[in-house]
This record gives sequence, C-alpha cells and structure tokens, in this order.
Amino acid sequence: MRFVLGWLCLASSLAHADAVLVDRVVAVVDARAITRSAVEERAKPLLAVAKTDAAKAQARRDALAELLEEALISKEAQRLRLEVRDEEVDAALGEVAKQNQLTVAELLAETTRQGLDPDRYKGMLKRKILEFKWLGLRVNRAAEPATVAERGAFMVSERKRLMDELRVGAVIEVRP
Repeated sequence: MRFVLGWLCLASSLAHADAVLVDRVVAVVDARAITRSAVEERAKPLLAVAKTDAAKAQARRDALAELLEEALISKEAQRLRLEVRDEEVDAALGEVAKQNQLTVAELLAETTRQGLDPDRYKGMLKRKILEFKWLGLRVNRAAEPATVAERGAFMVSERKRLMDELRVGAVIEVRP
C-alpha cells in the first residue's frame, strides 16, 4: 500500500512540475467567474487598433466592465425569465444588414474582416437584445420623456440607475 501511495505522490508531483497557468479568474460576479481569456477575447477588436500600452490597458478595463455588466444583466434576466430566441438574433442580424445596405452574408464578411467572427457577432447581438428586453421591462415608464430627442439621454440614465441597483444586490470581486 505504501508503495502505491509513493508512486501516486511521485506521479502527482511530476504532473505538477509541468503545469502551466493557462488562464486565471480576474473577477467574480456572485458565483460567476470572469477569466483573463474572456477579457482578452472581448478586448481583441480594440487591442488590434490600440497604439499605446495605456490604450491597451483601457481596452482591457472597458472589456472587463462590459463583462461585469453582462453578468449582472444575465443573472437578472434569468430571474425574470427573459430569453432571446435564435429567430430574434437572425431578425436583428437582418435589420443591421439592411440599415447598412448589405446582405447578411456581406455583413458577416465585414465583421470577420474587422476581427469579429460570425458566432461572436451573433453572441454580441444576443446579449444586446437581452439587455434591451431587460431595460424595456425595468425602465420607469412614468418618467419617460414625451419627445424623441430626450429619450436617448433618458435611456442612458435609466440604464445607469438600473445597473447601480444590480451592483448593490450583487457580490462583485475584481482580482488584481
């Protein structure tokens, strides 16, 4: 028995000697981890055009803030039983293509050219649709301005207010 335990300990130590850190957790929102690779992936388009180390650091900070907000919205959307169907994503994709006077294939080719593969772009659309559904459900309609010109600023302030509410109710840990 000792012989077997000795071999197991030796094998375990040899396995750890070759271990390489592949990823690490940079933040936790409640029980959901956000990894360094997720931040890098989200920041990739901005990192591609960043000229200075400061711009690269800012791109990573912005990507982390975006991922933190998405985690909060996702948790709240789950609580509210909000979902986004594939058909909604396809419709949004078609609408973006139409607004840009492109076919869907041309739009996806352009996003790919800019470093955003079609699945990531569709994922981004899905997250934005979920956010709009959440905002639509939670926005204070009684305070909504009557004019179209004032609605943009109102929605920005409502989003900030609602995000602040979500942050208060969450456990958020950002790790160095």
